Amino acid sequence: MKSYLRFLGRNKLYTAIETVGLSVALAFVLLIGTYVWQQYSVARNCEDYERIFTIGRSDENTKVLGLRFDSPGILKANIPEIEQAGCYYDIFESPTRLNGEVVPVENIYVDKEFFEMFNIRFISGSADVFDDVNNVVVSESFANAHGGAEKIIGSRIHKRGPEQIVAGVIEDFDNEMFAYCDIIHNINLRGRPVPYIHDSYTFIKLREGVRIEDVEEKVKAEVQKIFDSAPFDLGYEPFILRYDEVFFAGDTDFANCLNNADSRTLKIMLAVVLILLFSAMVNFINLSAAMSGKRVREMATRMVSGADWKSIFRRYVVESVGISIFCTVAAVLIAIASEPSINRLVQSDIPIRVSLSPICVIIYLATGLAIGLAASILPASIGISISPMNVLKGQFKADSKRVFGKIFIALQNAVSIVLIALAIMMELQMKHLAERPVGADIDDLYYLWLDDIKERGPLEEEIRKMPFVTRIGLSEGYPGGLVESSVETDPGKEQMIGMLICDTEAFEMYSFGKKSSDGYASGNSVWTTQGTYDNMSAFAAQMGIPDVNQMMWLANPGSRFGGILEDFAIFDALIDDSGSWCWVRVDETQSFTPFMANGAGLLIETTGNRAENRKAIEEAYRKYSEELNGIYMEPKTAGYIEDLLTEKLTETKSNMRIMELFMLLSILLSFMGLVAMSTYFSSESTSDIAIRKVYGSTVEEETAGCIWKYMKIVFISCVIALPVAVFACGQYLDSFVYRIGNHWWVYALAIILAVLISLAAVFIQISRAARTNPAEALKKE
Repeated sequence: MKSYLRFLGRNKLYTAIETVGLSVALAFVLLIGTYVWQQYSVARNCEDYERIFTIGRSDENTKVLGLRFDSPGILKANIPEIEQAGCYYDIFESPTRLNGEVVPVENIYVDKEFFEMFNIRFISGSADVFDDVNNVVVSESFANAHGGAEKIIGSRIHKRGPEQIVAGVIEDFDNEMFAYCDIIHNINLRGRPVPYIHDSYTFIKLREGVRIEDVEEKVKAEVQKIFDSAPFDLGYEPFILRYDEVFFAGDTDFANCLNNADSRTLKIMLAVVLILLFSAMVNFINLSAAMSGKRVREMATRMVSGADWKSIFRRYVVESVGISIFCTVAAVLIAIASEPSINRLVQSDIPIRVSLSPICVIIYLATGLAIGLAASILPASIGISISPMNVLKGQFKADSKRVFGKIFIALQNAVSIVLIALAIMMELQMKHLAERPVGADIDDLYYLWLDDIKERGPLEEEIRKMPFVTRIGLSEGYPGGLVESSVETDPGKEQMIGMLICDTEAFEMYSFGKKSSDGYASGNSVWTTQGTYDNMSAFAAQMGIPDVNQMMWLANPGSRFGGILEDFAIFDALIDDSGSWCWVRVDETQSFTPFMANGAGLLIETTGNRAENRKAIEEAYRKYSEELNGIYMEPKTAGYIEDLLTEKLTETKSNMRIMELFMLLSILLSFMGLVAMSTYFSSESTSDIAIRKVYGSTVEEETAGCIWKYMKIVFISCVIALPVAVFACGQYLDSFVYRIGNHWWVYALAIILAVLISLAAVFIQISRAARTNPAEALKKE
């Protein structure tokens, strides 16, 4: 081992590229591997997850989790195969009085069986406290923030309605599907269920030995009865998902109370990080094989001195495993140090935490051992295949290593081309999403959501006084962020609708393009786009309605048709709104009525510096919120509309950035490998170049000839990479509804960049070998 360490010290470039490349690659493999493992673990963190299912409703356009909150009791009473049934209602924030002190609180509603089904551990109290509907349970963190579990028991909570008592404390929901909350209320406080409102997550747990296939039709039949009890046809069909499937059900609508993950993104990230590992492994094997050529004299001497092939093979294996274990330990340290930065990039509900538990440490070391063993096979095979006498006579040529080296160089170049093409396509696609035309004037429009628009008076008055404010209107939703609704167009068929409810002032601010107008732009009018109007005309004919304008009562009873608007963005750029209808309802300011509850937004038109304007508006809202609630409550939505639309792309952009980071590292590893291999090949070719120069060859000819050898490898890799790059980019673009074309020039640019990277990697080393004095080079022979 000492001779190997001395050898590494003499070949610092190879050693640095080998160890740094493998350590960094393993660090990121560890981070993303941990992330993926945590995501899948969350989906299976419940002991009986294979027996727990949730039920949702679907129509032609959407799949939504949730049933009426009394559904668990109905299902359990009518299906004996169900052991337990519970529900979980959306998380929401509200100002709450705790023993007279106003505090911001995250609330949820559940029933008693929810605690039992998911084995929620009580620090104080038990699930039985929910026998009294006025009892609440709080999280451990909330209890600790207000004196501890013992002190908080018996405290009085007042939000709305009757006063409630803290009767239990549970462990925080941590790394689970259910998001953190402060206070858990009894679902029965909601009163009598509304027949057509299905907004609570319903979970059922089957008895031991019962398969979902045995009861699926029963469950669906009972759920259908619940749907049919509504006063009108909801057009819903039930569907069932197992507990672990819910976490990755990307085509299902989730409320913010459930943590969830995008399985497609996870797979892409895993694929990219495996490519990174592949690049590092190729470098490790390639350089190990190359360096074995520099040690043939040492190994030949050992063989002549009596060492057999087994001891030589074992030496290579031990050395390879040793450096691999060293890189693995370094990778763990790099991963731990990089945790905060990667978590900021990923922005996951569940942060990455590199574990140092005994089992994980064993896995890390086993991985290092496996990599070391795999990387030792090629150099060890070369080492034991040499003829000691040929080496000592100076007759050994490492042609086999050159063949393997060329194969690895071709593979690395192919990977680089694919990754460069993907990176370019990702940037173009993100730019395309960010620059999507909105179809309305949203410049300098600030949107500030208020939970109760009727209480806006003091805040609106304060904002109107600000010198940069030119107009203020009311708007529920905004272009690119309309309120989602639906209407039944056929029995069992729901049509998705985007609704924008605004007053006349806001309607003028948006400056929608108008294709036609009845000259009725004042309040109590409904506008739509051409596509929606055409679809509604067909629907009107089907329903026997002679004038499509009479259908405007669907948007607002008593309203009249205002006209047809130019197309504008209904939802954000990640949602397919091509088949959605669109209504813009314009009310008079004094009669403005939100579509959903009492909340709507103040639409504020500003001039001047946006940052300063934002700060002034935020300060005014803070003062208003503290006076209204007794404590500052952060608004659900606040910001310039352009910024709000950009924020909707944040998660997609973060995922893209982390994938690009891995791609960059992989390309960098490829570049480093090319530098190292070109250094090795040029040093091996120095004597051949010297002999040709003696016979009249010039430096330029030798440089061009050697570079051409590399370029042939690069061109072969281009042929390999091109179809793979086209396929990979096509798959990536297909994940977006609003996307660019699969442009041919992206691949041409990727190939050009790969060629330039290869040239940069090999040119210096080759030109140095070509300029070596032939006499000096031949002396070494």
